[in-house]
Amino acid sequence: MWLHWQNNLKQLPVMLQLWFSKIGDTTEIERSTVKLLSDTETKRLSSTRSHHKRREFLLSRALMRHALSQNFLCPIDEWTFTERENLAPRINNLPSNTYLSLSHSKGLICFAISNSTVGIDIEYGENDRDFLALAKIFMNEEELTYLKKNMEMKTDIFYRTWCAKEAYYKAVPSTTQSKISYRDIPGQSLINNETSWSLTEGIIEQFYVTAIMDNKPENIITQYFPEDNNEHHFGIKP
Repeated sequence: MWLHWQNNLKQLPVMLQLWFSKIGDTTEIERSTVKLLSDTETKRLSSTRSHHKRREFLLSRALMRHALSQNFLCPIDEWTFTERENLAPRINNLPSNTYLSLSHSKGLICFAISNSTVGIDIEYGENDRDFLALAKIFMNEEELTYLKKNMEMKTDIFYRTWCAKEAYYKAVPSTTQSKISYRDIPGQSLINNETSWSLTEGIIEQFYVTAIMDNKPENIITQYFPEDNNEHHFGIKP
């Protein structure tokens, strides 16, 4: 089945799957995931002191394994993850031309699967922040000027710009990441779809979600894990 997928992948339309999961009251999923962890995952979990971060880590690994198994119709224990510092884990047995991205914020996790290069970012939108001071860290002069002129929309501008830049950063190769500054990433141009990249934005509750791809997706599918998480709705902005 995987060989069939690989041989026909180039003929398929560009698709984007967005899988969401949110830390809940029960830890049953996290507990059952522990026995599936690789040695490097176990090592990372052991070094994580925060209870919340441990839960977030376990749920993200459960989400990824579930999403991959659903997508490729294979057992959940098929996947072996190798943790990498400051990068998403490397996953074995992936068919060629499969692209993944992972992001989490305040207990909400998003995992993207695509047959085209993809980067995903999710951020919890807080209103009570010094947006102008924080923006100076990653916005260029043009973006800062736009923010200053539109302070009534500061929250929206801040998080949309940050998510666009972060998603782009995740989408490009690590060799490119090491050479670029966030100020050099054209956040507003990405948001306005004025570049060769295709940007999709969404909102779940108070979370900003941005996906960037090097091809425009013809089909966007959103799914939830576990299924009773589906009270959350992913809204695509025009």
